[in-house]
Amino acid sequence: MSLKHQMGLLFRSFLFLFLLFLFVPRASAIESGCNLLNIDEAEYLHQIWRAEDGLRSPMVKAILQSRSGYLWFCTDESFVRFDGVRFQEIEIKTTAERTDRWFTGLAEAHDGSIWASSLNGGVVRFQGDTLSHYDMSHGLLTNYVLSIFHDSKSNLWVGTALGLNRFENGRFISYTNEPGLVVEAVRAITEDSKGNLWIGTAKGLVAMRDGLFQTFTTDDLLIFDGVLSLFEDRQGRLWVGTTVGLTCLVDGRPMHYTTDEGLAHNTIRAIFQDRFGNIWIGSQGGLQKYNNGIFSIVRVADSTSVDFDGISFVYALNEDHEGNLWVGNNLGLNRLKIQKIKTLTKNDGLPHNLITSVLEDRDHNLWIATYGGGLSRLASGRITVFTTDHGLPNNHLLGLWQTKDGAIWVGSDQKGVTRIKDGVFTTYTDGNTKERPSENTVRAIFEDSEGTLWLGRNSGMVRLHNGQIIDSPLYPDGNIKKIIEARDGTLWIASTQGLTSLRKNQSVLYTRKNGLPSDLINTVFEDSEGYLWVATESGGIHRKTNQGFSPSPPSLTERILHITEDQSGNLWLSTRNGIFTLSKKQLNSFVSGEQASVEVVSYGRRDGMKRAQCNGIANPAGWNTHDGRIWFPTMYGLVVFDPKTIFNNDAPPPLLMQDISVDGKPFPVQSEFHLPPGEGQIEFHYAALSFQAMERVYYQYILEGFETNWVDAGSRRIARYTNLRPGQYRFRVKASNNDGVWNEAALTTTFSLAPHFYQTKGFYAACVLATVLFGMGINAIRIRQMQRRELQLSQLVEHRTAKLEEALRSMERFNYSIAHDLRAPLRAVRGFTQAICEDYNQAFDATGKEYCKRIEGSIERMDQLIDDLLTYGRLTHTEIHLGWVDSESVFRKVICDFQCIIQEKNARIDASLPLPKVWANSTLLEQIFSNLIGNALKFVSPNESPELKVWAESKPHGTRIYVKDNGIGVASEHQERIFRVFERLHRNEAYPGTGIGLAIVEKAAERMEGRVGVISELGKGSCFWIDLPRPQKNH
Repeated sequence: MSLKHQMGLLFRSFLFLFLLFLFVPRASAIESGCNLLNIDEAEYLHQIWRAEDGLRSPMVKAILQSRSGYLWFCTDESFVRFDGVRFQEIEIKTTAERTDRWFTGLAEAHDGSIWASSLNGGVVRFQGDTLSHYDMSHGLLTNYVLSIFHDSKSNLWVGTALGLNRFENGRFISYTNEPGLVVEAVRAITEDSKGNLWIGTAKGLVAMRDGLFQTFTTDDLLIFDGVLSLFEDRQGRLWVGTTVGLTCLVDGRPMHYTTDEGLAHNTIRAIFQDRFGNIWIGSQGGLQKYNNGIFSIVRVADSTSVDFDGISFVYALNEDHEGNLWVGNNLGLNRLKIQKIKTLTKNDGLPHNLITSVLEDRDHNLWIATYGGGLSRLASGRITVFTTDHGLPNNHLLGLWQTKDGAIWVGSDQKGVTRIKDGVFTTYTDGNTKERPSENTVRAIFEDSEGTLWLGRNSGMVRLHNGQIIDSPLYPDGNIKKIIEARDGTLWIASTQGLTSLRKNQSVLYTRKNGLPSDLINTVFEDSEGYLWVATESGGIHRKTNQGFSPSPPSLTERILHITEDQSGNLWLSTRNGIFTLSKKQLNSFVSGEQASVEVVSYGRRDGMKRAQCNGIANPAGWNTHDGRIWFPTMYGLVVFDPKTIFNNDAPPPLLMQDISVDGKPFPVQSEFHLPPGEGQIEFHYAALSFQAMERVYYQYILEGFETNWVDAGSRRIARYTNLRPGQYRFRVKASNNDGVWNEAALTTTFSLAPHFYQTKGFYAACVLATVLFGMGINAIRIRQMQRRELQLSQLVEHRTAKLEEALRSMERFNYSIAHDLRAPLRAVRGFTQAICEDYNQAFDATGKEYCKRIEGSIERMDQLIDDLLTYGRLTHTEIHLGWVDSESVFRKVICDFQCIIQEKNARIDASLPLPKVWANSTLLEQIFSNLIGNALKFVSPNESPELKVWAESKPHGTRIYVKDNGIGVASEHQERIFRVFERLHRNEAYPGTGIGLAIVEKAAERMEGRVGVISELGKGSCFWIDLPRPQKNH
């Protein structure tokens, strides 16, 4: 092959590759749809009531809210009142000859009566519970009534198929021959801000000024002569709906609109302006809004009707006191309310509905991470999607962050973290976790003020430096939920193992031991004032304080996933059960103890969320964008709202008493009434007329005179009471609307219940008197029985006392006899012993002499024992007399008796004289002193001289005498035993005695109505005390 041929082949190959590179499509970001996403466009939540919801005839032709708060509707077949829960049809068929009427219009008169016009049936009036019917016999031109209107001058105008009527003094005045008035079917009537009446007929528009009529047609103002509807807006523009289009009169100049200018249909049946200035147009083609010359179809974000396919064939429009728009059409009664929260889903261009995190970059582009659909960027109303086709490691994304160099970082499930910069995707993973891929799951990303990039993973927090994963024992473990940097440079990390602070290589872990309710921390947030707020899996929100962490308000128990703050200082919380907001000022007051509760407002599906469960598996789990909006990822879409435009329902709901029943029978509703005697059963049926979210209207009631505390009734609209006693009662009920605004001016009903004859005071008095007389009779019989029994017992006691006294005397005689009989042989033994010892002393050796001495000692102890037993016996049974005794004289006498022993033992006696007079018996007091002083002289250590101290103290109950010694003392465990008979703590050889002396002391004190005790410590002496009480007053 020639060189030239080879060069040709090579050239053609390069050319082919170049063309292939040039024309073969490469992967690029996907733009989802061509329509611009308008976040500012208002969307409405829709609910419809039809026959299955209680509205028997669903074609709603007219809507009115009365001053009482009720909504009133006209349908083809009925005239209906609605309280938000129950439809009540006003039964009118029996009041007129014709029953094939179709209602066409509603009006409320100055006296609160409701008027309804009908085809074939004339006009009906409902006031209180009274229904009246008016027809041609009352002056109507015909019973075919098309419209009705009540003006500012309290005139009631009726438009019929034959012309105009006005109601006056119970009859209708006809307008037929007035100059300038077209005598034709009157389909609409309204009044402008100047007090002029406008009348829409089948052949033109008539203005009534100062009683003069002027007709306008297509020749001068109208697009068509057949007028169907009229409305003047707040700018003074008169809107005229016809069968071929819409005319707007501005300062007398007409502007015409048809389907060519954007109308859905040319047959305009209803026109209304809401509180925000929007002009609503109801036509055969549906419901539209008019703003700045543009007609737009109303965008309905959600509907309670599964088969909802838009609102068409609109007949009536009205707005209630809370801002709900009510629409009557051929399918039923519709309610539209502006959704407070907008939800973006796949229908809006997102690649997936499971949103994990959201972030706004420095160019105000919004980045949205999804779990399964990749990464989205919302810029200038367009959504661009990035997936694995563009370099992402997978489409299951979690955390997001933008670093100072402008790069977007996105964490993924098990695939590490990806950096996106200038269209280049670079992924970083931890090579040490190949066998543990879940540890490469990055849920949180954060760049601190020093430029360090932190990654929160399932296995803890690490930092990324030059593409390398760096770990440290200082970094927290567990599943990392959130990383923030406080204004002082401290990093705060929320994880499943607690809350960690990290600063200057110092790490502190806060757990339940530090006052947190749980170690599972969901999120952490520093507010604009520098306060740190923490949310755990236990629910609620807690502020870090110097003492630890504050408790959460009782009104907030939800598990919070993300915390943020709006520009007005309110906290917004995403949870698994919707979005909550509360005043930070109130919350701080709760933390400081200045208030006991915090008002919390919740938002959920009823406010525009497709699903109330927010998502907190990654961060940021919420973002405040530059325009003040707040974005939260949820399990079904990305929600967005502007806190400045979320208008809470501040209108307290009006309360009405609907029904009262007494003893199961209906009772007229009155604010005050009197009930005859009955069974005491009463029911109150009440209603709060709030229509924003009827299921979130709550009630409290109390029946004063029966209850003391308010009863939380929830959404229950009935209170039942049974078995009420006769008396005066006041029933009070109050209600709150869907945003927690209470009607504190409670609805009050006062009533009295008359008693049956057996419930009267006279009957009670007779019963009491009969009971008293019966009781007195029974008591008299019982007293006589008790007296007889008392006499028997007295005789029995006297008999037994006499026997006991005889027994005691016998015992005393026996004791003396025993003592005498024992002493006679004892004296003989003593005599013979003394004779032996004296006569045969020389014959005894030392042992014999010792035996003689022991015999004499035993005889002395036996003699002393007999004396002590006799003394103890006399103390027990002998009658004693108490009187004032000079205790000092008794003491001196006893000292004299012991004088020899005192001198022998060189004892020292210290008495605090004078001793007082005491209420006692001198003999018994002498025995007490004698035994205590004798013991003090006896029970001392060898080679130690006895020391006694005696004194007295005055006590509240009487006098206490102390006898203190320096003897051997008594151990604490024996201090009760020593007062028992024959109780000895020492052998007789060491300390001789009978063991009865202290028993005599205690018994003597008891006979004088006193007490005795001891304070002692072994080896440190004893202090005995005797309490002698003062005499009773009769002494």
